Amino acid sequence: MPYLRIVTNTRDADIAQETPTTMAKCIEALTKPLTTEEQFAGNFPLPPEPRILATGTYEEIQTAFLGDPCRYSIIINPSQYTDGSPVGLPTEEAVNAMLAGTSHSRDELVGQIRPGLRNATVEKVAINAVMAGCKPSYMPVLLALTEAMVNTDTGEALLGAQGWFSFGAVVGGPIAKEIELNAGEPNLSGAAPLTPGVPTNTTIGRFIRLMMVNIGMIEPGVNEAKGIGNPHKTSIVLAEADNDSPWPQMATEINDVPGAQLPPGGFQDTENTVTFFVFWGDMLNGFRAQYTGDTVLGTASEPAIRGKLGGVAEAAKFLSRSQQGLVLMMSPADAQALAKAGYSRTDVKKWISEHSVDRYTKAKQMGLGSGVVGTVFKIQGAPLNPSGAWPPEWKTPGYDEIVKYYPMPWHVTILVGIGSYNGAILNGTPRWTVKIDKWK
Repeated sequence: MPYLRIVTNTRDADIAQETPTTMAKCIEALTKPLTTEEQFAGNFPLPPEPRILATGTYEEIQTAFLGDPCRYSIIINPSQYTDGSPVGLPTEEAVNAMLAGTSHSRDELVGQIRPGLRNATVEKVAINAVMAGCKPSYMPVLLALTEAMVNTDTGEALLGAQGWFSFGAVVGGPIAKEIELNAGEPNLSGAAPLTPGVPTNTTIGRFIRLMMVNIGMIEPGVNEAKGIGNPHKTSIVLAEADNDSPWPQMATEINDVPGAQLPPGGFQDTENTVTFFVFWGDMLNGFRAQYTGDTVLGTASEPAIRGKLGGVAEAAKFLSRSQQGLVLMMSPADAQALAKAGYSRTDVKKWISEHSVDRYTKAKQMGLGSGVVGTVFKIQGAPLNPSGAWPPEWKTPGYDEIVKYYPMPWHVTILVGIGSYNGAILNGTPRWTVKIDKWK
């Protein structure tokens, strides 16, 4: 709706002082006769994008990718086709080489990515892969990841959380090692998977961002929320530590989510999958929270699981978006210790759900139930809450009632693959998982 009349209001304004002026603008916008342009009825077609964007020298093409600096009225102008840094040039030769990584036709449509709903074809995936610095061997993963992005309502993230969200991906199965996607190494050896300079992890993360810019048509400060932003927008990509994990890989847990839209046969252990995540807010790593849950619950918890997860359950209360779910990145050593004590991944998820609790008096002070735009987010098409409504914990129970920050086990995701002490936690959900091999 390019001719929609918009009245803006400062979020932190003095309401008493600004309301008269704002209301006058609203009344004028609602009553002023429509212009010829505003009377247009029908769909506005997206402006066509030429297949060949520019020709010229390396410097000239990089400048063309940055776009018109006059497009925005904000102080710092976001680039038009990139993440602001120089990119690999998607020449015919480079794109053809990238397309050799898949047997699928360049014209095949993967789907449309929100919010812009441009068509993501195999060729456009290859173009953005070249720009991001990916290799042809990544193409099956990138195409499966694009399919996951197509099936995710990314607009929910773009419009909320003051821009403090990020997209990410987790790859499971043997293909992760084939393309050298890092999961971290035991006992803090080797390169950390989220460290800049791990090529596969970094370039796939950048690919997500470029696809969202060029196909999803996100524009910072326009349809991507303002605020502080998040440096994780191009970095949270890693592999599961399949060989070191005592449990079936993460994708198999989606089989148990009520109402999840599953492929025939569901997801199997050891098969190649990629999961697209929406993460929210801050990440806590190496935290030293002291567990207080037993006092609240009035019962003693098993020492084996409490020792590993007590700090997680306590620290998870301090994250800002419990409504979006909890992701626990756990070291293989911790997972093996829990498995040796007899706990499955589902047991761990259930324990965290049942022990990240407070009396509502305190939970409300921690922000439980606030900061969400009125939807309950989804895993594989299924609401986190089976009824699709707010769980009781996110409404207004009695002040002395014990409530859960993560009401059900599927609000918690366990990812084995970070070699960090105590692991890392952040809010987020695995929005959609896709089998990779069909894109080879």
